[in-house]
Amino acid sequence: MWDHPELTIPAGEFRAADVAGNPVQADGTVFYPHVGVIAVAGKTLPEIRALLTERLRKYVEKPQLDVRVAAFRGKRVQVTGDVVKPSTLPITDVPLRVQDAVGAAGGLTPSAWTRGVTLTRAGAVHRLDLQALYDQGDLSQDWLLEDGDVLHVPSREENKVFVMGEVRQPASRVMARGRMSLAEALGDSNGLDPVASNGEVWVFRGRYEKPRVYKLDARSADAMLLAVQFQLEPHDVVYVATYGLTSWNRVITQILPTVQGLWQLADIGNRSITAVQEVR
Repeated sequence: MWDHPELTIPAGEFRAADVAGNPVQADGTVFYPHVGVIAVAGKTLPEIRALLTERLRKYVEKPQLDVRVAAFRGKRVQVTGDVVKPSTLPITDVPLRVQDAVGAAGGLTPSAWTRGVTLTRAGAVHRLDLQALYDQGDLSQDWLLEDGDVLHVPSREENKVFVMGEVRQPASRVMARGRMSLAEALGDSNGLDPVASNGEVWVFRGRYEKPRVYKLDARSADAMLLAVQFQLEPHDVVYVATYGLTSWNRVITQILPTVQGLWQLADIGNRSITAVQEVR
């Protein structure tokens, strides 16, 4: 309020507006000196200024005032998960997008999985690919946030692929930056076992009730070019099949100790019978 500091801030001109301003109540009303309680919900700042100017004419000659938002506290979004500072952020007059919210939360941690970010809005969960936004400039992933949104950045430790079968080091592998090709998964496992593997590589994907199965014949050298292009997804299972003769040898290896034990028992029994007969 120009030339009227006592009306600008109820406690005087030496206190911050966001501390002692005119808060909007839950019912959308504001109390202002001389004017009383007025409804401001749904009105623009110029409309509120015009309303106050008209009401103040009875008490102030040619009132000149400006209306601005001192602090935004009503509309908020939450940023959770693998960010430096998970927090609740206010929605102000500056549009808040996903990338802005991540930056305001201190940025991503080294273990953040940028391809699996989720945005929960009105009970519906939407999946966002921030890596596509960073690498390719895909602005369709940079959503405009709304009041009540929950933005969650998961950890890549939760997104692994499983390499099993005839590889030198069967293990689960973390997908670095949310990406891993079939060739990388096999390479991280120190490659196929040349003695035990028959060269067939299987990839199992999806739920047990309706899986998708892919097969690669690694005996062909050019097949590894396909392995470089084939991108794995979280929770994929890579299985390297066993050579038929290897399976037979393993069966024999498991049976042989039992057969040898039975033969030794039979041999001891025969020797005992022979010794008794010789004594007689």
